[in-house]
Amino acid sequence: MGVGKVMTIQTKKVKLFFSYLIAVICIISFYLFEFFPDLSNDYRIAYQKHVEAKGKRAVALKKVKKFAEGSKVYSEYLREKLNTDKAWEALKNVKRRDRVFGFTNIQQFMGEFGPMLGLFIYALVNLFRSFYFEHRNIGMKFFHGLIISVTMFNFFWMFEYSDFNKITYYAMTLVSAAVVVLAVYLITKYQDHYINRLKEKVSRLAAFSFLHTKQEKKSEMLNLFRELSKDP
Repeated sequence: MGVGKVMTIQTKKVKLFFSYLIAVICIISFYLFEFFPDLSNDYRIAYQKHVEAKGKRAVALKKVKKFAEGSKVYSEYLREKLNTDKAWEALKNVKRRDRVFGFTNIQQFMGEFGPMLGLFIYALVNLFRSFYFEHRNIGMKFFHGLIISVTMFNFFWMFEYSDFNKITYYAMTLVSAAVVVLAVYLITKYQDHYINRLKEKVSRLAAFSFLHTKQEKKSEMLNLFRELSKDP
């Protein structure tokens, strides 16, 4: 085995290693949040104290209301409370109308959806390129497949599929990404097959035309075939 061939093999191994390494780093960075708790212990303690304080305040307020029953001040309070409740219901209706899936409004939704859609398209385009131009580079296919899985994860989260448990959630993500990668593979294989069949038909047509061409024109036709067969 020549030195050049050995160097080529080593270069391919290094490129494959770095492709997998980059993929692992990316996937860890995207799912890094899962390694941290939803709430800190200090927050839980502070929240519990706040709940207890609100409970005591409610009891005290109930006593004040009972003491003020029948007074002019209490009647004014009831009137303003009624107005406040109506305004609160109107606000809740507006908030419900403005919501887009699990987001407060369209701006928040697009702020999450837009970048993920762009990342999904980027990974999909490069996955197609990898199948077309880098047939043996498994690392790049793995890398872009993982990016697609990350975008699928975020799509499920954005469109409110969060009622599943974590195992089901990740299983859905991996299966969806695998289906996308498989679909890209099948599309590229079909197109390769179609192009090869088309080339075969063109070759047969060219051979037929050559056989039925006058002898004095055959050299000219051969030169034409050579020109057409050259890479652009």
